[in-house]
Amino acid sequence: MKRNKTLLFLGLLVWLIGSIALLLEKSLAFYLSYFLLFFLLIFTLLQTSRQEKTLTYLEKERESLTLRLEDKERIAEIFEDISRLYDKFVEKIDFPKLVEETLNCTGRILESDLLVIAVRIKDVWEKEIKSGDESAFLPKEVKEYLFTQREELLLDDLSHYPPFHLMKKQGFNRMLSTPLHTKGTIYGFIAGFNYTRNFHPNQQFLLSTLAHHIALLIENTQLLEKIKKISLKREIGKVEDLKELERRLEIEKKVEERELELARQIQQKLLPFPLPELPGWEIDALAVQSLEVGGDYFDIFPLRKNKWGVVMVDVSGKGVPAALIMVMLRTALHTLSPTKKENPKTTLEYLNQYLFRETEKHIFVSILYAIFHPEEGKIEFLNAGGEYPIIYRSKPKKIEMIKEGGLVLGLVENWENGEVKEVFLEEG
Repeated sequence: MKRNKTLLFLGLLVWLIGSIALLLEKSLAFYLSYFLLFFLLIFTLLQTSRQEKTLTYLEKERESLTLRLEDKERIAEIFEDISRLYDKFVEKIDFPKLVEETLNCTGRILESDLLVIAVRIKDVWEKEIKSGDESAFLPKEVKEYLFTQREELLLDDLSHYPPFHLMKKQGFNRMLSTPLHTKGTIYGFIAGFNYTRNFHPNQQFLLSTLAHHIALLIENTQLLEKIKKISLKREIGKVEDLKELERRLEIEKKVEERELELARQIQQKLLPFPLPELPGWEIDALAVQSLEVGGDYFDIFPLRKNKWGVVMVDVSGKGVPAALIMVMLRTALHTLSPTKKENPKTTLEYLNQYLFRETEKHIFVSILYAIFHPEEGKIEFLNAGGEYPIIYRSKPKKIEMIKEGGLVLGLVENWENGEVKEVFLEEG
């Protein structure tokens, strides 16, 4: 760039001298020199402009790449938070604690100047909580308006939207909100406001996903309460003999226990017992479900050239629905060609496409897939949101935790998770 500017300066200088010479001399040589220098000047100007555009493009690409890497890490963290919320509140919901946890999780997504979460459960509970600028607030008119919205709102200039003029008066210009609703029932909303910063499309995607799961937790709790009330009224109204009611409940319980036990036995038979015996190696495994059936699963299967595939899976959710997804995933894995199964990255990309296509969008799966080479003691693996592997080495006595992870499967169509990692096992 500096070289082009120097040439530009010299060209201008020579052109000026040539112009003066043309006034003094009218020879053909001077005319030719003058026009050659003029074309040199034009060429230099074009080159300078082209290089400036190239540098600007490269700088934008560098910034875009940095943003994509940061977004990938943030997405993985947010889905870990969603999984933790499910495990914590799936049995019994604590509304105040849920709202606080949602605020913390949302704050990591938006990082907005004002963040407001409001939940309203008819005849049960209502709560509004905020973070950010302490002097800012959400007027009652704006809150009631957001309680009526069934679609996401992403606004870049609040002065164009009358319902938000009161927020504009506080200095806010940008807004992103999403309702907490399922099947038409609105439980609340999450709204972020910024003075000047724009909201990113990835923030909108993450906020929508979080809101969907929070609404599902609230809906499940409401449905369970309704079922309990309806069942109680029916039984009180129809069954006069308490012993008859107890007998029927006992029969239903035994039938349910028998069906669940049968499902548990079927699921246990899907596990790779007895485990393979490999010369020079001891292999052991233990699988204990928290319920009768669930989405936890592991497998060991032979591949070509004395290699073995190892997989550990945890499907989101619990009980029978998670177990069904687990069986689907196992079937997809076993029908995959041996050649593809020898590459962890290719295998997980295939399984991600299968889950994304065949399951609901809120279903996701954490999985660790590895290839074991007994003759070398080498393990190649790729971790998609699963627990970190642990290796114990007797010389020296040390426990190693391999902190390699990434995005779970089933949530995005084009799944990427870095390169395959390698570790070596030693005697002891």
